[in-house]
Amino acid sequence: MVLNVRKKYGHCKVYKLDIWNLFFNALIVLDKKKQKELLEKEKERRLIETKKAEKAEKAKRGKKKKVPLTRLEMIKRRLAIPELLLPITNKYIRFFYKLFKKHLDYRDTLHDRYIYRTDVKKVHVYRKYYKKLFLEVRLHKLYYITIDYHQFFKMRSLAMKKEGLYEGHICMALEGRIVTCFYRLNYFNSVFDSMSFVKRGHTWVDRKIVKHYNFVLPIQRFFGIYYDKSKSIKKDLIIRGSKGGLLFSIPRYMLTTYKLFYSFYLRMPTMKDINFMFDFNFSRILGYNLG
Repeated sequence: MVLNVRKKYGHCKVYKLDIWNLFFNALIVLDKKKQKELLEKEKERRLIETKKAEKAEKAKRGKKKKVPLTRLEMIKRRLAIPELLLPITNKYIRFFYKLFKKHLDYRDTLHDRYIYRTDVKKVHVYRKYYKKLFLEVRLHKLYYITIDYHQFFKMRSLAMKKEGLYEGHICMALEGRIVTCFYRLNYFNSVFDSMSFVKRGHTWVDRKIVKHYNFVLPIQRFFGIYYDKSKSIKKDLIIRGSKGGLLFSIPRYMLTTYKLFYSFYLRMPTMKDINFMFDFNFSRILGYNLG
């Protein structure tokens, strides 16, 4: 008997408890007749238990109606991975599992009953929509804040009458002003600082004081800041340069020196020479091509 047991159950793993010795000792003590009787009784007992369990399941199925599945059972049927139902440690799996649960919640709400009520009104939040054309015009106007709409129309009419390149005359009228020149050369942090500095009379053009911020600079002329007022600007430039706060590079149509703070207006600018922080289209703001 011991040899037969070893042949049948020899492939099983050996655990820490010495179960095999206990089993063999019990087999030796029992007689062969008693062993057969015990095995037959165990078989009969198991058959009776299985029949009872089957009858109980049939009775339950007959009495109870079909119950809708719970959410966990639905997930078990949809997913063949029971590990997702356990507490998840991996953050990536947790993220996608949360999205899956939200999707299931949304599907459950669609199938739920909805009670219509006339006394409760949903507040509709209207979203603001802006036209792209309108925003382009406003952005150009705010960029050149010292110029008004009627002045843009005058620039267009004067540029069309002049000889030469139409684009160059418009860029000269917009970017050739003393305020924008100082702003392009990174002397000031904003257009408003350069406006206030020009109004105080701290700037010069060909050794003459200029206090009007929309003054258009003539070509091949010198302009700059008085040396007495350049110390504060030099400190501000060093601080902004160390922190990466310089917005523009030096334009091609100007030559500058940051030691003496004066520059030379070399030639007429074009659209390629000018850097903008957005898509610039001067035809929008000059009054045509608005349709």
